[in-house]
Amino acid sequence: MLAGCYHADTPAGSPCTSDADCPGGQTCAAQHCSLEGSVVEDAPAVADAALDAAIVRDARPLDAPAPPPLIQYKSTRSAYVLQNAPAPALTIVRPDCANNAVMVAVIAMGSTGEATLPVYTAPPGWTLVRRSDRNTDSSLAVYTRVYFNEPASYTWTFDVPIEGIGWISCYLNVDKTDPVDVEIGGPIESVGPTYSAPVLTTTKPNELALAIIIAHTTLAAATTWSAPTNTTQRINFSNTTTRSGTQGDRPLPNVGSTGAISTTASETQDYAIGELLVLRQAP
Repeated sequence: MLAGCYHADTPAGSPCTSDADCPGGQTCAAQHCSLEGSVVEDAPAVADAALDAAIVRDARPLDAPAPPPLIQYKSTRSAYVLQNAPAPALTIVRPDCANNAVMVAVIAMGSTGEATLPVYTAPPGWTLVRRSDRNTDSSLAVYTRVYFNEPASYTWTFDVPIEGIGWISCYLNVDKTDPVDVEIGGPIESVGPTYSAPVLTTTKPNELALAIIIAHTTLAAATTWSAPTNTTQRINFSNTTTRSGTQGDRPLPNVGSTGAISTTASETQDYAIGELLVLRQAP
């Protein structure tokens, strides 16, 4: 844009004797007004506030990594030992899983009226999270293991023949170096069909709570369980008579309480043992 405008009646090329005869911005050259040599400036930029406000700015750097994937359930396999055919071992087939995933094993065995608790011996590579005992009648043991080129099955052995149930679940995208954030468990000394898992407070976001309830009944009937509240039920299992259990999991996107989780059996139970375990997301 020109710094000045020339008069319409004195266009460029008009006769002149000096610059004073030419309108602003023109010079007198060879006795004619000329734009050559005049100063030309761009008009100052005018800020468009509306356009500037419409620009969406992403605070995340362009090279920021994507957030880690959420924990996902893969599969569960189970096995049982009959009440009328106690055994010194329990073998569970390997679940469908993937390398670097984390497996959680639940072993719930016992024998009513025994003088002492049975000794559990886990297969190599399994880490005990917690064992909860109810008198000398029943024990619930929970283990973890990182899946990598696994055998076809796993066998837990006991020092005496006992009965019960067990299962192994596979979860993807779990922190394999430190899979458990928080956990708690213990016997529940109440008769009735409904039992609740303990409540915990988590320390990290995007975790997964596993609620586990196992129980014993003297009724000669197979027990089934409702899905633990606000969870996806992964197993509902019994040894066809005295011992049974269930497991459900619940995503925990935010740090805080795991909330109340309860489940109801189809038959009256003599007692139960509960466990709440929170898996940590892989970094």
